[in-house]
Amino acid sequence: MLDPGAIKRIRAGFRVPVDSSHPAAYWIISLDVDSLMPTDEELALLKSYQEFLIEAAYNEHFAERLKRLELPKCVGHNTVVFRKGSHLEGTDNHWFYRRASWINGPTYVPYALSEDYKPHTLRELLDRIQNLVPQKWERWKENNKKVFSAVSDASKR
Repeated sequence: MLDPGAIKRIRAGFRVPVDSSHPAAYWIISLDVDSLMPTDEELALLKSYQEFLIEAAYNEHFAERLKRLELPKCVGHNTVVFRKGSHLEGTDNHWFYRRASWINGPTYVPYALSEDYKPHTLRELLDRIQNLVPQKWERWKENNKKVFSAVSDASKR
């Protein structure tokens, strides 16, 4: 569980909300309070992903309003909740996600107890989430190389 000092640092330094696995607010993204502490590079990646979602989902005027909020949220948005690590041994550097609207199935995916479970770095997980509109996502990564190159997939396991 993230301690209050870490939560304050994440919110202030990276503008990423820290909430439960089932947040009551309509954050754009959120980090589960039960997550292990991400690296600064991973937090920068989450911040960048939040900016991507804002720009991809909202018109320019409203996107600018969201970006000015201390912690971006929008009523009705289906929050993407991230978590580093799980309750299972050996998953400390694995990343998982869920949507706030999910009510059936495993709480987080990829499901660590599945026979075909494959661990994901945060970069790999973001690529998995954005597989429906890969062109926009690839352009975003290209335009934000500094953030994306700072997180190495070598830290996978």
